[in-house]
Amino acid sequence: MVTITVVWIIIIALFALAFLGLVFPVLPDVPLLMAGFAMYHFFVDNQALGLWFWIITSIVMVLSFLVDNFASGIAAKRAGGSSGSFWAAALGAIVFSLFLGPLGVIVGPFVFVFVVEWIRTQDFKKAFSIGISTLIGFIGGMLVKLIILIALIVWFFVLI
Repeated sequence: MVTITVVWIIIIALFALAFLGLVFPVLPDVPLLMAGFAMYHFFVDNQALGLWFWIITSIVMVLSFLVDNFASGIAAKRAGGSSGSFWAAALGAIVFSLFLGPLGVIVGPFVFVFVVEWIRTQDFKKAFSIGISTLIGFIGGMLVKLIILIALIVWFFVLI
């Protein structure tokens, strides 16, 4: 039988990995958080986290996924970028994070969008501006996800 201490260590580790997921896109932040909640539910107390907790956290998980995958692209589009820049932002975050870790998540979308827009428009200044907008959108999305993670953890501890 798994002891409560081991379960809590796993829960805290899952929470920590969720926060690392903010800067490492290969780590699914909100799903890791939910895995920690599930560990608590199944191994500590199956009554504390009610149906509404699970419904709302599931909805938040979907919204977080949308923010995660589309914030940079939406910012690029609003700055005048093409639909290609939308997808370049997501691809840049993934590819660059493999080589540069957390820095790649920030640099990648900017570089990929800049290159796509420079090729498309042949205008360095406009491509650079769209790349910067992508970077701002990504950082904004990251801050929203940070707030989501903190709010879910606070709610979790209030309930238990």
